[in-house]
Amino acid sequence: MTYGGKRVKEKFKERLNYLRANNKISQSIALKFITTFILVLFVVIAGLSTVVISNARDYARDAEQELESSITMLNQELEKQIDDAEALATYFAQDEQLIEGLASDNRNTVINRLDSIYNVFNEKMGLSLLEVGDRFGTVVYRAHSPSEYGDNKGLTDTISSTLSKNELSGLEVGESGIAIRAFTPVVSSGSVVGTLQTGFSDAFFESYKELSHANVTIYTREGLIYSTDDAEQAEVGAQSLQEIGQPLQDEVIDVFKGNDAYGETSNTQYYLMPIYNPQDNIVMGVFKVTFDTSPFDAKIKSEIISGLILISVILAIFGLLTVYILRSFVNPIKFLSEEIQKISTYDLSSEEII
Repeated sequence: MTYGGKRVKEKFKERLNYLRANNKISQSIALKFITTFILVLFVVIAGLSTVVISNARDYARDAEQELESSITMLNQELEKQIDDAEALATYFAQDEQLIEGLASDNRNTVINRLDSIYNVFNEKMGLSLLEVGDRFGTVVYRAHSPSEYGDNKGLTDTISSTLSKNELSGLEVGESGIAIRAFTPVVSSGSVVGTLQTGFSDAFFESYKELSHANVTIYTREGLIYSTDDAEQAEVGAQSLQEIGQPLQDEVIDVFKGNDAYGETSNTQYYLMPIYNPQDNIVMGVFKVTFDTSPFDAKIKSEIISGLILISVILAIFGLLTVYILRSFVNPIKFLSEEIQKISTYDLSSEEII
């Protein structure tokens, strides 16, 4: 080999080795950058998604807790009203003037005493019902409706049981709605001389609605009879049980068997529970406690939209970084690869890299 040929070969090897070394370094740096970029992007998107999902679940959980709080409050309010009715019934049944009037079948004595009692407690406690019957179950006087009396209720389960010296209390459901009732026997010398009944109307549901921000709806086997929701209240008397939409109809029918039920629509959650008679042996109706989840749904929607916008911004930023990385590393790598290809064919015409 001539001296000149040896110099060409050495120059070829020198440039080829230089290009290969630089090409490997550039490829390694580019690979690390791209790998790091993908990992960071994945971590950021996964983290944001986790936060959005977690917040959405928290809002949904808050809505469920609000519904549970509303149900608890309803039960507490009902228990309080029942306790008040029981206390008043027990107190009135021990009134000596009332006992004397019933024992002697003196209706005027009963009326005079009941009027004074009812007026005071109607004003102070909202007592809406005060009724007295004789030893046979015949209504002697209704303080809340003086013109209505004389009907015999001795065969009804509640009055019959009360005449047997049992005290009863609970909810009664009728065409006019729901009422809280307490029944107690009036006893003279160990014998039952009559019955006394106290009660509160469904007016307390309106105050409950203001406190809990939940609506209460009541169904009987005949259909809708009461609701604090204006739209549903307009359907009272016109919506039978068979006209309630699905799946609510099946859920209400199941609750009449003594089961509780939970359901939801696009913007509400509701809970169904049975209403038992004062003897606790017959389901007379169904409570539906409905909580509006619209504010929580709006928060969840806002959280998702905000998350999507943030992820989109991050993707855009990383997209720009990707373009920068490609231009900074991939193009030089491509150039070096082309140079290596030239040199491998003994083309040493390029002067750009040395």
